[in-house]
Amino acid sequence: MEKLKLSDLENRDDWEYAVVVFKSESFSNNYSLEERSYLICRDNKWFKPYTLGCSLFGSCLDKKDRGVRLDWYMKDDKQPWIIDYCYIISEEEAKEVWS
Repeated sequence: MEKLKLSDLENRDDWEYAVVVFKSESFSNNYSLEERSYLICRDNKWFKPYTLGCSLFGSCLDKKDRGVRLDWYMKDDKQPWIIDYCYIISEEEAKEVWS
């Protein structure tokens, strides 16, 4: 697994699915790595600079939170979610999260 920054994903076009892992200090509770990891897809407006919006939706790998508006949490004034790293996954791996 190659650890990437979100900006790396923005500048690459060789992926469809990735996981964003948020730093544990982003949360007031202790969450596992799986609970801090969200599946995203390249189809988000975040990766389309020509669109009017910049939304970034993701689904938690623990399958409890689906379709979370991650960009809102990342921009929160009081306790923003800070990205630790990202990594690219295959379509098959992404299907496991969506199922």
